[in-house]
Amino acid sequence: MSHNFIPSPGAQGYMLSNPSVLCCAALRASLDVFEEAGGVLALRSKSEKLTGYLEMLLEDHLSQYINIFTPRNPADRGCQLSLTFPAGNMMEVFSKLCEAGVICDERKPDVIRVAPTPLYNSYADVWELVEQVMPTLLRGVRSPCAVIVRQNSAGTMLCRVTINNSTIPYQTIPNHTIPYP
Repeated sequence: MSHNFIPSPGAQGYMLSNPSVLCCAALRASLDVFEEAGGVLALRSKSEKLTGYLEMLLEDHLSQYINIFTPRNPADRGCQLSLTFPAGNMMEVFSKLCEAGVICDERKPDVIRVAPTPLYNSYADVWELVEQVMPTLLRGVRSPCAVIVRQNSAGTMLCRVTINNSTIPYQTIPNHTIPYP
């Protein structure tokens, strides 16, 4: 056997037979986070509920200002919603969201993509997103809105939301709190 290394041509010459220890340690840490959050199925379930909640708020209260063109069926999408703005004010809305610390991205000429990520976003974060969008879409006039949260006798958390004098009845808030910021 020769003691001279002769690499394979191209990128294959840089392959290693085993992944590095540092890469494995980082992967292991991320797998531990997923396990502590209940696993991929629990995260997907929370993802569908968070995105559905965002979709409901936008459709029920801001549909005249925003079009959602992401597939409606949760099985046909991830947690991202792509929004268009018929009034041509996408950049103004995007700027306001960025100023408020909302992480989203824009696709010119008129698309904002938002994704309530189940590992670290909450229902309150989704509400905050809608609350940040409303003043810009409603021409700077903050509409009256309220969120009432109560606990029933069984200990289930319930939420009622009122926006623009339109009330969403009490609904169960699933317990999907994940112990990471």
